Amino acid sequence: MRLASDWFARDVPLDLLRHNDTPVYAREGYGGRPIAAWPIYGFIRAYSDGFAEVARREFAAWYGEQLAKHQDVPVALGGMSRGSLYRAIEAAHRAGGVELNGSLRHAREEIVAACIAERVEQRLALVDAIRKEGYVPERAGRVMAIRKGGGVYLKGGHHRAAILKALGHETFPGLVVLPRPLYALVRRASTRDR
Repeated sequence: MRLASDWFARDVPLDLLRHNDTPVYAREGYGGRPIAAWPIYGFIRAYSDGFAEVARREFAAWYGEQLAKHQDVPVALGGMSRGSLYRAIEAAHRAGGVELNGSLRHAREEIVAACIAERVEQRLALVDAIRKEGYVPERAGRVMAIRKGGGVYLKGGHHRAAILKALGHETFPGLVVLPRPLYALVRRASTRDR
């Protein structure tokens, strides 16, 4: 049985892809821009070109800077509040018997650094997995995007897009490209179902 998202899934040229253009990403200078302008692309490209330690160090430093600047900004606006790294930092503190009470302002530096290092390793492991096994959308979960003007704006899957580009692929397989009104309906429905 085909899922509704399968009707909209297609292989999209990587050159058409743009980063999500939420306010934070736009302010940072890469929102709405092509893959080569994204900071994560630079780190992934360095890693795939054999500069693993440089990539790890710079990726971690960037995550730390972004967290410091945007930890109180909601994910929906491009910030990090309640995002996956934020939740990992909270969980690591909780495991150590420390409650942060909804703010990372008093987070322990060594725990934050360990969580960031783990996140970087997960992203770099994805590079290795895609290089070795290829990219299979059904295995990774479908990524959604919206068409706007001449570009296709990702709503997720930015790391996967950057990895595919860094590894020399020309398309993002199985990308679900929706018209903006339909995307808004899908998001509302998925939020309501949680």
